[in-house]
Amino acid sequence: MKPKIKNIIKGIIVSILLVTLCVTNKVYAVDYIEESSNSLIQWAMETDAENDTYYNINVDDETYAAHVYTFNGDQEWTSNKVFGLTSDCASSPSAYAKHMVIVIVRGNLTIGSGVTVRPEYNTTYGGPKGFFLFVTGDLVNNGLIDQNHGALTPGQNVYLWRGTDGNYEEFTVPAQGAQGGERRICHGSYTGGKVGYSGQGRQTGGGAAAGCWGVSAWAESGDGAYGTSYSGGAGSGGGDKGYGANGAAYGGRGGNAAGSGGGAGGGAGNPGGSRVGNGAVGQNGTGGLLIIYANSITNTSSATIRANGASGGGGNQTAGGSGGGSINMFYIDSYTNEGKVQANGGGGYAGGAGTVNADQLEIDNEYLHPTLKTLTLDIGELNEAFDSNTYSYEVGLDSEDSYINISAELTNSENFITSGTGLIGIPSGEYTHQIVITSKYGIISIYNITFTRSESNYQYLRGIKIDGVEIDDFNPTTLEYSVTLPD
Repeated sequence: MKPKIKNIIKGIIVSILLVTLCVTNKVYAVDYIEESSNSLIQWAMETDAENDTYYNINVDDETYAAHVYTFNGDQEWTSNKVFGLTSDCASSPSAYAKHMVIVIVRGNLTIGSGVTVRPEYNTTYGGPKGFFLFVTGDLVNNGLIDQNHGALTPGQNVYLWRGTDGNYEEFTVPAQGAQGGERRICHGSYTGGKVGYSGQGRQTGGGAAAGCWGVSAWAESGDGAYGTSYSGGAGSGGGDKGYGANGAAYGGRGGNAAGSGGGAGGGAGNPGGSRVGNGAVGQNGTGGLLIIYANSITNTSSATIRANGASGGGGNQTAGGSGGGSINMFYIDSYTNEGKVQANGGGGYAGGAGTVNADQLEIDNEYLHPTLKTLTLDIGELNEAFDSNTYSYEVGLDSEDSYINISAELTNSENFITSGTGLIGIPSGEYTHQIVITSKYGIISIYNITFTRSESNYQYLRGIKIDGVEIDDFNPTTLEYSVTLPD
């Protein structure tokens, strides 16, 4: 029986979003499952989401539309993994990104050397509204977890976790990121650009302002844009005897260069801004939102976790890079980083650095490693005294012991015995039976009992029905029953 989750409200919402897939130009209806929790991490702990499903996750005053992928059991990824669709991302300057991409692994995850794990993105208009990798067991990264493509979309407060004081402040990615660099103004001179401001707390970085050149003319670069919760700010375009454009809001287009001089570059953004003269087009991209949760996180010496901004275009007047993203890692037991974890601003005039945080969460161990308090068999004996932290046992049975009644009690009554108790049929030979426990947060523990029973010389019934109704208290080795019939 699937456990009930008390803290989640479920249902299919009536409204339907029409999603256009860029490759096929077909329109599909997406049904959203409505669920509520007190944080995104808590939701991932509790949900029983199926693979490739869509959710509206309601946390406090915010709703996060998500495209969710799930994997059951331990995973070892030896080839590149790309999650999500281009339809999760923006498709034009006004058709904003639609979904956060969430990947849930119910077990341990190992990412192989040289393997890249990332969300899908639109090469012109950026990625989804954040990438959330949730692992109930241990995460070992030997490759690259990449979130270099922020979303073109307005920001919102992203409530990652609720603190022990009941507040979100410490664990919120704010809707607005750091400020962009201020525009440069030139008259008869050259003025270098202004780097974007670095994020604080969990902010993304601001976009940088480009340089400008004015000889016998006024010239300006644009302002770098503020970051958002889902994207570092776009960089501005350079001005060479002209007026470069601002980086667009909401992780949008890098500013276009302008002027009639030798050349100026376009700012980085989604997409990069255009150039003039011998300048270069700004790179596409901004630093994105990356969330990682695992029991333990190990980033090995050959591995990288990144959410970097892109570079502004070079030229006589170099343009502004986009801001770095926001990397938020949460763990229970340990965090080890021997490799690289980066949320850098892009080059040119540098975008502001984003933020990197690694936080240990304090959660009752019984929710993370659920156990049994007692385990009882009506026949046979465990090969050793039962201990909550011992998960494997052996039991020898007589040849006639084809059924056994198993009962158990949880250490924490808020967890669930998902399967494995009650009257169990035991085949002859060696047979391993599992008792599965699911914690309140959806984390699974398994107790294994290996039964050994020689083949019986007798044949037994599996059940008796009278007028389609099972006899009460049927047992295969009980050969006599008393039944009261109606008049």
